Amino acid sequence: FGVELNLVEISGKKWQVILMDFINGNSVTPSPSIELITDLANIQAKMHLYGEEFSDQVKIPKEKWRNLSDNLASKITDIQIKKEEVLGFLERVKAYNYGLPESLPCGYNHLDIDFDGNVITENNKVNGIVDFEDLQYSPVIVCLGYTLWNILDDQGLEIMKKYLEEYEKIRSLTEEEKIVLPNVIFFRNYVIGVVRLLLWDEKTDLKDFEDILQLEKDIPVVFNMKKN
Repeated sequence: FGVELNLVEISGKKWQVILMDFINGNSVTPSPSIELITDLANIQAKMHLYGEEFSDQVKIPKEKWRNLSDNLASKITDIQIKKEEVLGFLERVKAYNYGLPESLPCGYNHLDIDFDGNVITENNKVNGIVDFEDLQYSPVIVCLGYTLWNILDDQGLEIMKKYLEEYEKIRSLTEEEKIVLPNVIFFRNYVIGVVRLLLWDEKTDLKDFEDILQLEKDIPVVFNMKKN
């Protein structure tokens, strides 16, 4: 120890470990206030600006994302829900492929910022962001879109719009990002749907997946999306 990054071996497996300061607060905030929504939106926008800036300083080859497509659906060999709409959902996920413009702003992004476990809050303020396991060089709009899907799913359309409005006070979206954003949110719904199916057990509420199916219908209407 004594350095930022440590390599340890546990039961024959090697792990990279980063020692961080303990952050007080709650890791899950079911109904964030407008103040918390604003605080996180501003913080995420700043993180994206820093992530872009840092990526410019790191002079190593970085591959750009070419598309949005799922690689988890094929791992589902058997599901407990045999309903036709669920089987149809899986086929649509497997077929989905949205091409990303090469000119999208990119940087090192968290890719999993939400109030369901990775944002520590206390006294109506964001105390910290944790769990950087998914961090990678990626289009900035993907990280934002993933968060906006979570806000839409948990808090609804108006709160999602508020989050985006507050975000853009710090970092404005390019016209290209605005075009891509609804497709990122739509794709995230597919990813979360597949994850929920992979984690399905007898205790899972069917409503969790019904919400995914409804969002699949609602998102294109809300954003007036053109068929890909």
